[in-house]
Amino acid sequence: MSNIPATQTEKNLEGAFAGESMAFMKYSYFAKLARAMGDEDTAAAFEETAKQEI
Repeated sequence: MSNIPATQTEKNLEGAFAGESMAFMKYSYFAKLARAMGDEDTAAAFEETAKQEI
């Protein structure tokens, strides 16, 4: 690759992607915990929220 500096747009997109990915992982983890505790409704809510992050 060339040594062209990243544009502000590219930096912003990278930051947004990282944030959305982290949110997806957190919501998925919370869904797993809720399901392990037997709370299917909460697990489903977290899974639906996680889907909005991808």
